[in-house]
Amino acid sequence: MGAKLGVTADQVLALWKARRTERGPIIATMDQVYAHYENKWSVPLPQLDKNEKPAIANFMALGVDQMARRVASVIPNITSDPTSLSTQAALDRARSRVLAAQGWQAMNHMPSKQYWRARFLVGLGESPVRISPVALTSDKRDIPYLHVMNPRHSFPASTIEHDDVEPADCIFESERPIGELQAKYPMEITALKKNSERDKTIMVLEYVDAYETVLVALSNSDGKQNPAFQSIRANGGLDCIQLGPSVQNRMEICPVVFPGRITLGHTQGQFAQTLGIVERMARLDALYDIAVFKGVFPEKYLTAIPNTPGNPKMVQEADARQGITGIVENGQLQVIRPDPGPVAPQRVDQLERSMRLTGVMPAEWGGESGSNIRTARRGEQVLGESTDLVIQEYQTIMARSGEAELRRMVACQLAYFPKPTRYFFLDGDKSDKIDYTPKDIFAESKSFCVEYPMPGMDASSMTVAAGQKIGMGILSKYDAMRMDPSIKDPDETLARIELEGLSNALETALEQGAISGQVPHATLARIAAKLAATRMPLYTAVNQVDDEMKQEQAAQQQQQVAPQMEPNGSTNGATPGPEQQPGIGQPVAPPPIAAPPQGSQNLMQMLQSLHAPQGANAFAGASAGGQ
Repeated sequence: MGAKLGVTADQVLALWKARRTERGPIIATMDQVYAHYENKWSVPLPQLDKNEKPAIANFMALGVDQMARRVASVIPNITSDPTSLSTQAALDRARSRVLAAQGWQAMNHMPSKQYWRARFLVGLGESPVRISPVALTSDKRDIPYLHVMNPRHSFPASTIEHDDVEPADCIFESERPIGELQAKYPMEITALKKNSERDKTIMVLEYVDAYETVLVALSNSDGKQNPAFQSIRANGGLDCIQLGPSVQNRMEICPVVFPGRITLGHTQGQFAQTLGIVERMARLDALYDIAVFKGVFPEKYLTAIPNTPGNPKMVQEADARQGITGIVENGQLQVIRPDPGPVAPQRVDQLERSMRLTGVMPAEWGGESGSNIRTARRGEQVLGESTDLVIQEYQTIMARSGEAELRRMVACQLAYFPKPTRYFFLDGDKSDKIDYTPKDIFAESKSFCVEYPMPGMDASSMTVAAGQKIGMGILSKYDAMRMDPSIKDPDETLARIELEGLSNALETALEQGAISGQVPHATLARIAAKLAATRMPLYTAVNQVDDEMKQEQAAQQQQQVAPQMEPNGSTNGATPGPEQQPGIGQPVAPPPIAAPPQGSQNLMQMLQSLHAPQGANAFAGASAGGQ
């Protein structure tokens, strides 16, 4: 494929150093946000000579979780345009492409991974993913796997456009146990400078691009992360070494997609600007807590009385529980109880409002409501004004990333798993069912369109909006099905709805026929017996009972009516077959009456002549007889 192989360990180390320096401020902010989200930071309190955990509400976790849940509550729709609208084969291939992409997402558990990715995007400002033919677990299915990567340990190549989500290459860092690496790469780890303790970890860099994947281990002299900014070739060992040979990338495209928030400068999370507010709130709350603590346990000072000989002395400590009164000689005891006052709580409330405005965290997210909200409609308007456009921006970014991810999934499927496969199968499934062949459906097109049905809306509000548009007559039910991410195949769903409608109509017709007497109760009993015995659909049971009744009626007629034979031995009339017999709800025709004998026909002619009209012909006959 003309692969450009040959990236060395030293080149990977140099790239990692340069990108770590460049992304240093971004990663430092990410680390602070992560510490606040995980509540792993403390408030220094010199008055108590220790560090206290913050006792305020964790607005960082509240904002990140609430926003991420709303962004990820809707799974975007996937479409693929057919190459020809007049060819059924092209339409079927386009439908197969969509079902294959939906199968990849289902097998990768995309709904749960979307929540994870949304938290990275909202909280840290970036949400990288990697497409790989290898699972990180024991999963053995031949599918493209999507791995969510941590942006705090990801170093992509710079792009020309700020919103470009497809870097040319990327480096991922991770801490690996030394024992694990020694088991897999004994020769390389032996040559690497490391600590004598074997239970520590060392840094491993993974470089990926459109041509290859390279693993590089960094030296670790103290068992902790090596900054790698200084040479440590002294005392033997190497700074870095490649672990095993490089692995060729048959996808011929960088497997990393790196979406990020749109900002004016460096990428940062939505709540990065609230870090100072949170820390000040925690400090004020801690100081107020100190004042309350001193009010409960006041400070006591023993002071001397002016012009009194001798120094003040505490003779006996007071104990109110035991009824012991304190005694002081040559002095007096002063108790100082500081008044906390309402200033600190008021200031904390002001800072809370500042944080909600800066981080876009309405009070409704915490189950509260503003005092000026009187109706549910007004509450929805206020909440929508503050969050809808923010959610829309995140969903637009995720949709663009989704298109790039699907292109890499197609390349992975064609390069590593080109054999006929299924849309969805469980791990270890040995079924021989085949749904599609990758090279057949992706030969004409490898592109997909990923879009959110109503950007800016979460799952609950989107369902209500779609129903309102259908009621207004500006949206068809089929388009609403395509917009609803819970409906995987709108065509199949529409066919089922139509079938259910016809089944309901058939059920209603049978009920009305039973009430009017057109359908006998015995016929309904036979239909019900078939439904209970075989669990078949209603229309199938009706067809079978109808066919059986026709056959029974045909056999009955053959027994009741004897066919008339012609002199030459042929039958005078033919008995209708079962398909011509009346079925359910149709009256049975009476048997035909046989032709009368010849004598009866002569008698009929004589009776008709007797009842003939007496007119001119009668007089003519009388006159003729007289003559």
